Amino acid sequence: MDLQEYLTLAVIRTARVVVLLFTAIGFAGCSHYVAHLIVSPNDRHMPVDERLLDGMPYADHVAFSVDTGSVSTTLVAPQQFEFDYAFTVDPENRSVTSALTLQPADPQLAMTASPHGTVVLLHGFALNRHVMGLHAAMFADAGFTTVAADLPGFGDSTGDYLTYGEQERLVINGLQKRLQEAGFPPPFMLFGLSYGGAMALHSAAITDAWAGVIAMQPYNDAREVIANFERFAPRALRPFVGGITIARAISRAERRGDILVSKVHRPRL
Repeated sequence: MDLQEYLTLAVIRTARVVVLLFTAIGFAGCSHYVAHLIVSPNDRHMPVDERLLDGMPYADHVAFSVDTGSVSTTLVAPQQFEFDYAFTVDPENRSVTSALTLQPADPQLAMTASPHGTVVLLHGFALNRHVMGLHAAMFADAGFTTVAADLPGFGDSTGDYLTYGEQERLVINGLQKRLQEAGFPPPFMLFGLSYGGAMALHSAAITDAWAGVIAMQPYNDAREVIANFERFAPRALRPFVGGITIARAISRAERRGDILVSKVHRPRL
């Protein structure tokens, strides 16, 4: 074997080692990253037009103390609203823009009739209570007192880890007790979107305190949701995301968040 053949063979072997090394690092790093996503709350930036609760009249921001921490809420009194929604499609740029204008029908006076009840609003994953402004206005317009809440770990509520219902349901039911003690009008109902819908079902499954639940697009199994977390991974790591990586990530997440994702039962009402 001459020197050139020897150097060529050495380069090939070195390249194989480097590829194997980077592959191992990719799998390990990706499982750590996905594990972080599984149990760590992550609010995305809220566009200004989605923060409807900030300027809504007769809305108060209140934090309620529960056994496991604090739940941040925005309370909206029953009142009549005028809705103006604009929807524009730009086919050339393949973009869609929308704008929602929300104004009380009478800015000087809220509805004086007795509220029909209290509706607690629960947002979706990686969001917070501010996205529930339109729903808060719709329920308030129908005569309900509405309470838009930050789920544990999101927005301004306390909480370091997600447990997909095991702890969240205790916090939500604790909020209902605080609302009842504060004199909020019964009956109490839950309205949740996606992740919030699943949390609403988990909460209502262990108590009779809720008179009704509206859950829009909730998930049935936390593992099914976690399996889709690969789309949140950086593009460079996505080739390393698969069934084995997800399984390792769940195991790491369970140790980090002190939960058993595989044991989170589907809620039964």
